[in-house]
Amino acid sequence: MSLVANKDKRIRCVVPQWQSIIDEHFFLFNQAIDQLNPSIDTPYQSIQAVSSGGRNAAWYVEHPLFSGVLRQYRRGGLLGKIIHQRYVWKNALETRSWAEFDVMQYLYTQSFPVPRPIAAMYKRYICFYEAALITERIEGARTLVEVIKTLSPSDHVDYAVKVATVIKQMHCLLVNHADLNAFNILVDAKGKVYIIDFDKSRREMTQGKWCEANLDRLERHLKKVLGELGFAFMTHIRQKY
Repeated sequence: MSLVANKDKRIRCVVPQWQSIIDEHFFLFNQAIDQLNPSIDTPYQSIQAVSSGGRNAAWYVEHPLFSGVLRQYRRGGLLGKIIHQRYVWKNALETRSWAEFDVMQYLYTQSFPVPRPIAAMYKRYICFYEAALITERIEGARTLVEVIKTLSPSDHVDYAVKVATVIKQMHCLLVNHADLNAFNILVDAKGKVYIIDFDKSRREMTQGKWCEANLDRLERHLKKVLGELGFAFMTHIRQKY
C-alpha cells in the first residue's frame, strides 16, 4: 500500500516516510495516561509527565523513531475550567497544532535553535476540535530559571549574551512569540539556548513594537519568579540585545 493511501489528512509529519506510521494513537487523545504502566494501545516504549509547564498535558515519550515531547492543547483561565481542551473549528491551517507546527518548522529550516517539530494533529468534533503536537526532546535541558539560579555572578553576562542573541535572531526572522517567558527558554547540557512553545505565535511582516513587547513580557516573568536576580539578568539581556 502506498504512503498516500495510509495518510491521515489530520496529521502532519516532518518526515514524509513517517506519515504512514504516525497515527492518532501517537497523540493519546481520550486516554488516561499512566506513566508507570502505559496502555497496551500506546505506541511508546515509555511515557513520563513533564514536571513543569504544559498545564499538566505534556509528556516525554520514547519511540524507536524519536525521543519527543507530546503536548495536548489545554485552555487556561476561567474558560479552561469549563472547556478543558476543545477549540472552535475554523479550518485545518488555523488549528493550534498545525499553526505551531508551521512556525516551528520554518524556524528549524532557518537553523534557529528550536526543537524539531515531529508531528501535529487535530481531531474535529463538528464545530470544535482538539489538538496535539509532538516535538523533539532536548536532552539534558533546563529552564532559564533553573540555570540562572546556579550561575555565578561572573557567568551572568555570558548567558545573557546567548539569550539575547537567540531572541534577536528570532526577531530578525520576524517571529513574534506569544508567550516569551523564562520557562520557555531552555539551555541544554552544552550551554546551547533554545526557545520553545510557539503556540499562538506568528510570523510578522516587519519588525515593530511587538519585539519590545516580547522583551517586556520576559522581563515581567523574570522579575516575578526570580526577583532582583531576574531583573539584573534581564538588564544584561537588554544591553546585549
